[in-house]
Amino acid sequence: MGTIRCFIAVEFNKNEKKILSQIQKDLSNPEDQIHWVSPDNLHLTLKFLGDVEEEKAPVINEFIQCLAGVWPSFGYELRGLGSFPNIKLPRILWIGSGKGKDELIRLAREVDRGMGQLRFKREGRKYTPHITIGRVKYLKRLNILREKLAKNRETLYSVVNVDRISLIRSTLTPKGPVHEVIGSFPMSSR
Repeated sequence: MGTIRCFIAVEFNKNEKKILSQIQKDLSNPEDQIHWVSPDNLHLTLKFLGDVEEEKAPVINEFIQCLAGVWPSFGYELRGLGSFPNIKLPRILWIGSGKGKDELIRLAREVDRGMGQLRFKREGRKYTPHITIGRVKYLKRLNILREKLAKNRETLYSVVNVDRISLIRSTLTPKGPVHEVIGSFPMSSR
C-alpha cells in the first residue's frame, strides 16, 4: 500500500458552495490571474495531515466518527474577506468566520489532539478558521482587489451549519487538486 495526501475538514452543501462561488465571481477581474478554488473543492480545513499511509485511513475515520458522535453540531458565520500574508501583498484570498469561530477553534484543537495521539505532528501555530477561495498569480489592478477586501472585511455572507466532519483525500493533478471523501460522519444533534 502507498500513501495518500489528506486532510480533515468541514464540507459545504450545494447552496453554501453557491454562495462561496458568487463571492469568487464578485472578486474576479478578467485582467488579474487568480486561481480560484473549484466550487467542488471549497471546504474549511480542521487539520492538514499530508501524506498518510493508506492503511491508517480506517483508524483516522474511527477517530473522526467517535468525535463527531459526541460533538454537537453548531452554526457559524461566513464573515469577512481577507488575504494572506496581508492586504498589501495578497497571495491567498479567504473568507473568515464570525459567530461560531470559537467552536471551530475548539473543534480543530480536539482534532489536532486526537491526531497527535495517532502520531501525527501537532500544530505549532494558532488555528485561524478560514476558507481559501483563491490563490493570486498576478494582479494588474491590485488597488481594486484591495478595495474590495477592505470594503468587505466584516460582511456577513451566510450562516452555515457545521454538522459533519470529513476525511478528504487530495490528489494533485496538472489541472489542480481533486478531492475525494474517504469518510464523512454526522455530528451530534443534541
